[in-house]
Amino acid sequence: MSIDEPEQPTPFEAVKPGPSTLGVAAASSSGDRLPDFSLIDGWAMPPIRWGGNTSSLYNWTHNSEGPETFQNTDILNLRAASYIYQPWYAQVSGDVGLVMGDTTIKGQGLSQHSRSTTMNYGGNLSLFPQSRFPFAAYVQQSDSRAHMSNTGTHYTSSRFGLRQNYRPEAGAASYAGSYDRSDVVSGTQRSVVDMFVGTYAETIGDHRVGLNGQYSKTMGDAGGQGSELFNVNATHSWSEDRTLNVSSAANFMNNRLRTFSRSGLVDNDTQLIQLNNSFSWLPDEDLPITVNGGGNLLSLSNSTAEADTHLTNLQGYLNASYRVWDNLYATAAATASRIYSDGFSLFGTTQSAGLSYTGMSLVFGEYSYNWGGGASGNNQFVSSGTASRSVSAQAQHSLTRRVMLSETSTFLVNVGQSVSVSDGVQVGQNKTFTHSGGATWSQMLGGGSVGSLSATASDTVVAGDYASHYRNISINGNIQKPLTGRSTLTASTNFVLSQQLKVPETSRTSVFGASDNLDGSRTLSGSGMVTYSQRSPFDVQNLLYSASLMVNMTETNLRVVSGDPNSLPWQTGTVFQQNLDYRVGRLNFRGTAAVSRQNGKENASVFFMMNRDFGGL
Repeated sequence: MSIDEPEQPTPFEAVKPGPSTLGVAAASSSGDRLPDFSLIDGWAMPPIRWGGNTSSLYNWTHNSEGPETFQNTDILNLRAASYIYQPWYAQVSGDVGLVMGDTTIKGQGLSQHSRSTTMNYGGNLSLFPQSRFPFAAYVQQSDSRAHMSNTGTHYTSSRFGLRQNYRPEAGAASYAGSYDRSDVVSGTQRSVVDMFVGTYAETIGDHRVGLNGQYSKTMGDAGGQGSELFNVNATHSWSEDRTLNVSSAANFMNNRLRTFSRSGLVDNDTQLIQLNNSFSWLPDEDLPITVNGGGNLLSLSNSTAEADTHLTNLQGYLNASYRVWDNLYATAAATASRIYSDGFSLFGTTQSAGLSYTGMSLVFGEYSYNWGGGASGNNQFVSSGTASRSVSAQAQHSLTRRVMLSETSTFLVNVGQSVSVSDGVQVGQNKTFTHSGGATWSQMLGGGSVGSLSATASDTVVAGDYASHYRNISINGNIQKPLTGRSTLTASTNFVLSQQLKVPETSRTSVFGASDNLDGSRTLSGSGMVTYSQRSPFDVQNLLYSASLMVNMTETNLRVVSGDPNSLPWQTGTVFQQNLDYRVGRLNFRGTAAVSRQNGKENASVFFMMNRDFGGL
């Protein structure tokens, strides 16, 4: 019998004092447990499950413009778990860990050596874990010390926590409460955080309610900084026959902070009240209309030594969607909001409506034709006197042809066009034309190999008050080929060419009083990756080798067309990485070596890890 799989709880009234034979049977069935120790009067000590792991990590890095760094880290973790009397009564566990590290930095006029040691230990207690009222407690300690040259640091950390859950015998309610304390000491500095959390959740018919509260207090931080944070959140949801769904949430927050500023310690008190409500309504399954809406209230107050500020924001929205025909949809939306802030008031509202139609696909042999369009209108009003109206319409169509070149080869080509017209007070009058096209070729190369090559291109022209012209071309290729039953080769490549032939006047920025001219800007980028992997090379079982080469490049003329001194005319980079993984029983090895070059700067790193698991926990 293991701790993870306890038998069915025994009623309290059926438990009688006497020796427990469960521990003896469980111990005899596991080779990863310590032996039982018989006590007086026939009592037996419960079996102890134990385990752990050891790890050694070595890492070397070199930068062409910096020193070399060598890091060595050794890790030891031990774990143990058992129970008191019976697994359903009380379960206990503990752990201890030791981390030791050394770092050496040499080169570029530097010679530094540092070492660190961290020790962690703690325990956990769980009472009645399978009951309706489980209780849990934990304690964790940490001691960390670091030394470099003639200086050193030392800090300790203590964590302690309790948690009690309760679920009534009848009903669908649950309650939980917890307390956590964290105490960190470093030299003469000490920081203590106490946190209390309480939760409640229950389902009553079609209603689901929840309540969550949290209070935390921080004391003793550097220079007398501290805080008191209090937050309560309540939620409610209700559903009726899947036609009406309503959800609500309320949140109250009160934070008191004391933090550093230029003038010293400053008190900052913040209070927040937030209410949210939303609903969705489907009047009838036979009536293709959906309505959803909601509203929220936000009240924020902030008080400091310099000033007090207050903000209240009230918002509401309503949306509706109606399917007129199979492919014709109508939508409408309205919003309203009001803001109050220290004597300032602002009211705003928006209304919008639209129609969209997606035509049925027309198939002519190997050709498929798709089309659609729509129109929308928008009105906006703000009490400050700002108002705007806009209307727009758009239409698009595309033609696709799929050609089976052979049983293993497919060629797909598509072309499309779209046009849109917009007219508004703020957006002006504009006409947008987009032409696009693309082709994809895929091939089964035999032996499980797959290859594909695709290319897309688009050209967008905007005529009107905000004229612009943009062009984009993209090419992608992929291949995956098994070389043998144990090795695989994969490769991918990508090239993108983008050209901004004309930029709208509103998109231009001013630098040192001169307007940027991005007309004619061009960026060409490309990347590629090749990966080789092999299982059991040289017939060594449980050995896995992989190597990858990544190449990327970018070329742009932004330095010429905009005079931007931060823009590089070209950038290139390569990364070559090799990985080696080997496993023998519970012993695992991993080695990684990587060399990278970015714009002429080189970096190299070697990483090795050895890990050993032991025990059964």
